[in-house]
Amino acid sequence: MIKKIKFSEKKGFSLTELMVVIMILSIMATFAMQYYSSTTEDTRRTKAGQDLEGIKQAIKMYHVQSGGQYPPSIEALVGKYLSQYPIDPWGTPYKLDTVKLEAYCTIKKTGQRIAVRYGRR
Repeated sequence: MIKKIKFSEKKGFSLTELMVVIMILSIMATFAMQYYSSTTEDTRRTKAGQDLEGIKQAIKMYHVQSGGQYPPSIEALVGKYLSQYPIDPWGTPYKLDTVKLEAYCTIKKTGQRIAVRYGRR
């Protein structure tokens, strides 16, 4: 005997159930992207701090070997004290502020300045 399948006996998900699952997944993906974004930014800041400390050490070596003079720019450090021109994690070159005696970079999104002092003034 052949059994007739009624519409109500079909197996599957309703459109409402599928929409609820899609909404939950999209909310979870949003939170995951925010977490990933903040973690990436923290990593970039840490990398910039480490790079600046390396530049500071190169400046100290320049200072000792040049008889107490500080470099006029980062270009003066490249070759002898730094192997290449340093680029920050956001893709722009590090800079020297010869008035404040700081090596620094600027975060593109916020405009915040990350700096390390290398002398006294």
